[in-house]
Amino acid sequence: MISTGTATIRNIHGFHIRPTTSFVEIVKQFTSSVVVEHGDRRVNGASPMELISLGVAQDDKITITCEGDDAEALCQALLELVESRFGGIQ
Repeated sequence: MISTGTATIRNIHGFHIRPTTSFVEIVKQFTSSVVVEHGDRRVNGASPMELISLGVAQDDKITITCEGDDAEALCQALLELVESRFGGIQ
């Protein structure tokens, strides 16, 4: 199964180390793989360094694509995390 969604990064400092750590912690709870896209770049959503390398700033959009048995649940969890501003992280 494949599940895809788009979210806007609302954090003041963008997609920096603390939000990416929260993102990867959720990814590790599922078996599906994750790819995050920003502009013309695609990276492994389970890698904090690759996520940071995207250079995502406040108000930028990312596309999250999950593939595997629990792809829909993982994609939903990640979209909710982003929409919650990563639980209030600035």
